[in-house]
Amino acid sequence: MYPPPRVHSSELRPGRGWYFCAALIAVVLTAAGVGGFAFGVFSAVKSIDVGKRFNTGETVTAQLKPSPRGAIYARVVASGYAPQADCTISGPSGRQATLSPPDGSFSMTSAGATWREIFVIEATESGTHHIVCRSNETSTFSVGKDADVGRLFGGIFGGIASLLILPFTGIVIGVIIAVVVGVKRGNHRRRLLAERFPPRY
Repeated sequence: MYPPPRVHSSELRPGRGWYFCAALIAVVLTAAGVGGFAFGVFSAVKSIDVGKRFNTGETVTAQLKPSPRGAIYARVVASGYAPQADCTISGPSGRQATLSPPDGSFSMTSAGATWREIFVIEATESGTHHIVCRSNETSTFSVGKDADVGRLFGGIFGGIASLLILPFTGIVIGVIIAVVVGVKRGNHRRRLLAERFPPRY
């Protein structure tokens, strides 16, 4: 009895290295998706900066510049409430910085406190600014960055999109490559068997 016909796997084409390539693509795109998500969240968090805190009537100093714009935040009890306050900011030369209302309503919670952006600082010079705020409706303020809401949500949604799309794409591409390679190797095996071991009549 003759042994069953066999073809060594190293003879088959495409080579088995393509399976490694398929797995590598899936791993790389999955890692890129996780990295993109982390970068998006980091960018979103970085766009929020409540900054240095101070009490009503207290004069503090902060390093400000025309861009990115600074902002004054007030501590509030509820995020939908904007307390009335009177703030003055003088730059290194003694010139007063202009305060304008923010484009939208932005509140955030940090260290157990809720903060509402009440003023955008339109600084005309860079350097040390002196800031004082007074209010009968809140006792605590902070000076930080103007909330970049577009960057905040862009970072969050971009990170989520990366986490969902890139790994899925990598897995799909890897599976397609593996299936195509498997089919081609199977066809090659049958062709070699037919050439080397023709049927006996």
